[in-house]
Parts: sequence; C-alpha cells; structure tokens
Amino acid sequence: MKKFFALVALVALALTSCDNGNNELPTPQLNIGKVRVEFNAQGGTEQISLKVVNPVAGEQVAVEKTADWFEVTIAEGNTAIAVTVGENLGAAREASFTISYATAQPKTIAVKQAEAKSDCDVVFESLRFEGYYFGTEYSSNYNYYIALSDIAVKSNFTPKANGTYYYFDLYSNKPGSATEPLPNGTYTFDAKDTFAHQTFSAGASYLITTDGKNKESVVKIKGGTVTVTDGKFDATIELENGETHRVVYEGDLTVDLDYVNSTLAEDFTFNFEGATITATNLGVYEMSKYRWYIEAVKGDDLFMLDVFTANAESPAGIYTKLSTGSMEDYNNKYMPGLMTEQGLIGAWYTQLVDNVIKGYVMAPIVDGLIQIIVDGDTATINYSASDDGGAKIEGSVSGSYTQEISE
Repeated sequence: MKKFFALVALVALALTSCDNGNNELPTPQLNIGKVRVEFNAQGGTEQISLKVVNPVAGEQVAVEKTADWFEVTIAEGNTAIAVTVGENLGAAREASFTISYATAQPKTIAVKQAEAKSDCDVVFESLRFEGYYFGTEYSSNYNYYIALSDIAVKSNFTPKANGTYYYFDLYSNKPGSATEPLPNGTYTFDAKDTFAHQTFSAGASYLITTDGKNKESVVKIKGGTVTVTDGKFDATIELENGETHRVVYEGDLTVDLDYVNSTLAEDFTFNFEGATITATNLGVYEMSKYRWYIEAVKGDDLFMLDVFTANAESPAGIYTKLSTGSMEDYNNKYMPGLMTEQGLIGAWYTQLVDNVIKGYVMAPIVDGLIQIIVDGDTATINYSASDDGGAKIEGSVSGSYTQEISE
C-alpha cells in the first residue's frame, strides 16, 4: 500500500512539472535596423528594416508620432518601415516615433531634418488658399484670382485684421478641372498686363499685411514666377521694397466663389468647464417652434447658438443643422453660423477682445451635431461639428446655467 501511494505522488509531481512553463508562448520581440533617420532640407524617404520575432496571429505593428511633419508607413507583413519627410522651409527640426507590437518592448526612432537653405528674405508657408474663378470674363485666357494667407479672407475677398495676404492674378489657356482646379505649369510675371497664357498680372498681384485695426500695408510685386504642380503652389517673387519672398502651399487648390469666414487653420478640440451659460426664449418662430438664443462664455471664448424646438420650457435636446429648404421641419434644428450686416447670427465660436467680437478668431458652425443638457442650474453643450472651412469643432462647454424669456 505504501508503494502505491508513493507511485501516485510521483505521477502527480511529474504532471505538475510538465505544466510549469511548457505551455507558455514565447514573448514577441521587435528588431529594427536603425534608431535614427536624418534628412536634408529637401526631405525624402528612408527605409528601416523591421523584423518581428515570435509573431502573434492577428497582431499588427502600431505607430505613434510626436509630430505631423513626417509620415511613417509599415510594410505589409511587418517587414519594413518607411519614413517620409517633405521639404523643410524653416529651422532644423527633430521629432520621433514609437512602434509597438503586442507585448513586445516598444522601439523609438528619432527623426531629424536640416534647416532650409534659402536666399529669400521671407519664406511664407500659407495656411489658406482661396480665390475667384472668372473664366474668360476679362481676357481670352482663363482667369484665376487667388489669395494665400494665414487668416481667411472676408466674404468680399478683402483681408481681415492681423493677417498676411499674397494675391496673385493668374491666367491660363486651360479651364479648371476636377484633377487640376488650378492648371499646372509655371506662371511668369506680366509687367504689361497682357493676360497671356501662364502669366500673372502686375496690376492685381501684391502683398497686403494688416494690423489690429485692419489698416492695410500694400507692397506690389515687380517680378518672379509661380509654379503649380498637382496640389502644390510655390512662388518666388520680388517686391517693390527690394525683398524676395517665397510663398508655398500644399493642399486643395480649388478656385471658386465659395468663401470661408472661419479663421481656424486647424481642427479645434476643447473642454471648457466653469462657463457662464445663458438661454433666452425668444418666443414662437416658424411652424410653431420656439426659438432659443444661447450664449456660453468662458474667459474670452464665446459660443453662440440659435436653436428651434417645440419645448417652451427648456432648450435641452440634440440638434442638427437647419437647411435652406422652405418646407423643412424646424424642430430640434440649429441655425448655421451666418455673417450679416447686423453681425453674427446662428451657431458660432469666437473670441472676445475687451468683451467685444473683433473678428480675430471666429468660426461659423455649419454642420454636425450639437447637444444641450440642462440639469437644474447647470448645463453642458457638446459639439461634434465643423466650420465652413472643413475644420472640426469638437468638445464640451459646461457651467452655470440661467434661463429667461425675452420681453
């Protein structure tokens, strides 16, 4: 009997020993060929070898960057890393990215690019590209009148305060198309305003800068070239003040009659707490719906709303934009932001200067969802929307809430 129990104990010990560690999968590892890539001012693409040791089924290599001026692409099968950098027009820059994979130890790669080498006095990287397309209204060639700026033009195509604007009056024998909204080619300065093919006129091409009171300083262009290549605009110009400027933009080169009132140059994400929120019931509007005017203020930040609802007691609800359809049901709609001679109406985000709207920072909300939550003497307004320039406006404003009825 003792021998029998001893045998059972040995078998149990053997089974336990087999279970310890033998069923564990090996830990994945990332092996990379470089921990640093360097580029000259022109940019380019660098390849880095990549190998995943002990891969896990269904897992992919993930990338997290610290800057947006370069792109990282992982080859199919996780076999290589491609780092692509565009031209650098300013000072030397450095950033990094980290790759991760399942439970493997992450790897970080530094990315460096040399400073720009330029003989120009100013290199202007435009944030905006806007313009009129006149067709052949003024000449036998097609006319494209454009502005490159750091702040969007006004609705009448004139500058706003505290802005820098380069205006170019371009001519081509090709009409704009879906693939080439502004025809590719090199446009030369036309001192005599002949409006010839692939020229830009002297009479309507200049640099305008504005101060805080919107006082304009105008400098005419006296020479230079503009090169357009598949979504890239690159101009080197001589000004009458003796300076040489380079003006560059990359993106949508569409030239039409639609103007952007927003001054946002990028997406706006926010979370404002402690705001003062006031809702005023303006009475019955269209189709027996009540119109509410709402303001949310936090410091210099102001959100404005005009919403329509069947609820006379509260503006709480989820709202979509009001279109221009005359037969549209106004219930739970907000009025998109509009600029009128009387000022701003509808849904806007803006910043105040001495409690007054000056127009330095402003964005009409023209699409998306807006949610209003009212809880006693507090309220929250959530945004998942966009402005008329396509920038996303997303976030939340919350704070104290008061409600009144307009007399």
